[in-house]
Amino acid sequence: MMDGWLNGLSARESGSSKPEVHVVDQTRRADQKLARYEILGEVPADNARAFAVRVTYQGTDEPEILRFLAVGVDPMWIFRREDYDNIWKHDERMKPADRAGEAAGKP
Repeated sequence: MMDGWLNGLSARESGSSKPEVHVVDQTRRADQKLARYEILGEVPADNARAFAVRVTYQGTDEPEILRFLAVGVDPMWIFRREDYDNIWKHDERMKPADRAGEAAGKP
């Protein structure tokens, strides 16, 4: 995934890799070109494998540390940490009645 970004692929372009890889990265701007990256290693996370990555964008020397989570095998989903958290927070805010399509206030 990081090599794809380095080579100019968008987050939606997973290429023809095996295993199949899907990337969810809503934070990445289309004009953010990657100059280099370094995978720093695995970091703790619930329900996924998580990795810290130091990235440097073209036009800047200031690196940034990002976290990505890998879920699944084939297909594999790679989420930027913020996107992963937003999905879980949204799911937690929904009450069981909301999920079933019923009014939330009914017993």
